[in-house]
Amino acid sequence: ALSAITPSAVVLAEGDEPVHWGAARPLLLGTAERRSRLSLDGTPDRSTDASAASLRALRESAAPLTTAPLLVEAGGGVGVVGSPRTAASLARALVVQLLAVRSPVEVSVRGGESWLRSAPHRCTPGSDAITVLELESGDVTVAIAAELAALPPGLSTVIQVTGVTAEIVRGAEAGQRFDPELLTAAQAQLWAERAHRTAERTGIRIAEAALPTTV
Repeated sequence: ALSAITPSAVVLAEGDEPVHWGAARPLLLGTAERRSRLSLDGTPDRSTDASAASLRALRESAAPLTTAPLLVEAGGGVGVVGSPRTAASLARALVVQLLAVRSPVEVSVRGGESWLRSAPHRCTPGSDAITVLELESGDVTVAIAAELAALPPGLSTVIQVTGVTAEIVRGAEAGQRFDPELLTAAQAQLWAERAHRTAERTGIRIAEAALPTTV
């Protein structure tokens, strides 16, 4: 199932499974109404209007998926615009997903949220508004701002959060509205502590984690 391949941040935070670092995967932004790729073949019984109407209704009901996962690639960075609390909740969910697939020996993190210091990844102080994951292949930035102009330049995906809904305003899925995946600081702390226990159990030491690529 897609949810197993790309689990939500809430599942990562509140589940009881050990953390499994592995290959990078798309970020789950939330759920959205999407058109189904399911194709229904068949020819209605032309002798009855009811048969044609039944097949038409079945096709129409299969067309939209109201809670389909909405995924984006993280490589070019993500910006979230909106009220500080909601924007931070969505950004936090994205950072947890990013750290959940990157071993502490592969990535360090720079940011200001306190839960980051509980994760096994090497953390250097930074801003609450900008979290940067530092990898050999290049940095990945997740930033929040009250308005679009205040975001760092060059982010490939930008999301506008309004109330409990959101819309991609820049990126491959621009114009797509969705219900965002939100994560509290307490939930992120739960994940960070479990990730730390996994690192200790598997012999990964924080002192061996990747040093920051920038100072």
